[in-house]
Amino acid sequence: MIGAVVSVTAGIGVLIFNGKIDRLAGRVDALESTMQAVLTLIAGRPAAAPSPPSSD
Repeated sequence: MIGAVVSVTAGIGVLIFNGKIDRLAGRVDALESTMQAVLTLIAGRPAAAPSPPSSD
């Protein structure tokens, strides 16, 4: 009986922990997609051309 109670308790703990991990993974995926969008936007802009060296 004690083994069954411990097993059910451990199972509930695993489900709660997995839910938190899944939520965290979702946040990381959202952050990654945002960063990729920002980097793509920045990379798509033409870079400022360096000024030519002065001939003194």
